[in-house]
Amino acid sequence: VCAQFAETGESGEIREKLIKDPLSWWNDWRELLGNSLSEHKPYSVIGEMMALDKLYGDDKSILWSATEAGTHDIESSNGSFEVKSTLKRYDSTIVVHGQHQLESKKRLMLYFCRLEKSQLGVSINDMVERLVKKGYSRDELNKELFRMGYEAGASVRDEKYKCLETRKYEINDDFPKITDSSFVGDHIPNSIVEIDYTVDLDGIDYTPW
Repeated sequence: VCAQFAETGESGEIREKLIKDPLSWWNDWRELLGNSLSEHKPYSVIGEMMALDKLYGDDKSILWSATEAGTHDIESSNGSFEVKSTLKRYDSTIVVHGQHQLESKKRLMLYFCRLEKSQLGVSINDMVERLVKKGYSRDELNKELFRMGYEAGASVRDEKYKCLETRKYEINDDFPKITDSSFVGDHIPNSIVEIDYTVDLDGIDYTPW
């Protein structure tokens, strides 16, 4: 990384490219070195924040806990909430990570959001301001975003996405899922650590949110 600053290139082309477009230089190095943004895409973060905004208006115990291991995206004193977002215009499939993601001792809801990139939409920074106006802690929001790799000042926090559709599903006995109770003895077989699977949401009862 340091060599990129010291080496100018035979005709100064390396230095010129770095000065002209530093963001592209950073994106190239971020992909090479690895970054948590690979797990949390901007649109999925905005989807979670939209659901948080909707829920927080009715329940001030709501906590955004997307980066806390072993929890759902959003938790409250009486409910758990998993949020899935997509940029696909017609596909309504989601990927469930692990046998516990659709399992909770509290009432569990799945929030689904269909988005598209648009200057008419909202950004991560827009959602921060919207939530802060409702009373959510700015510090807590920024801490969560920082843990995802979206530090304050990052250009990606200004990317805008428009919401095309929202759906809300109650995760009950009728919802298709794989949990410990799906196996003999209510226990996943030994040596199987995690199960990831795809669910098609079309045809399953839901309400808009």
